[in-house]
Amino acid sequence: MTPAGWRAGLVPGEELSGPYLAAIRRGFQFAGDLGCGCGPVHFLVGIAEGHGAAAAALDPGQGPSLRAVVTAAGNIRGDGAGFLHMQAQDGARSLAQARGQDLAAEHLLIALLDQGTSEVLATLSRAGLDPASGKTTCL
Repeated sequence: MTPAGWRAGLVPGEELSGPYLAAIRRGFQFAGDLGCGCGPVHFLVGIAEGHGAAAAALDPGQGPSLRAVVTAAGNIRGDGAGFLHMQAQDGARSLAQARGQDLAAEHLLIALLDQGTSEVLATLSRAGLDPASGKTTCL
């Protein structure tokens, strides 16, 4: 028997809604617009196009947006329903749970930065963004 409101893969009592879910949806939508599977860089775009500390951490100021950088790269293909974006989501949930916080886009950004895939790091670099300062902004 499981507690009310509990679903496999979620922090007990957690509902997938609000800014976290919106960032995930925007990432999948962006990947779909590009005609590829969703991967970590698509989640970066989803986070950047939201609101809050995580979006602010991904604001390139006068530089190109993450959407523009990923679109221009053209060869960044997500892993679809593969392990990288699932691993990032699991990391975000674990971080939120460990900190006793509601799941948020900031947790997802930290998980993506901790994951440190070459595509994420290259995308941030092309946009003129520093991963360490992005992480600090979210903590």
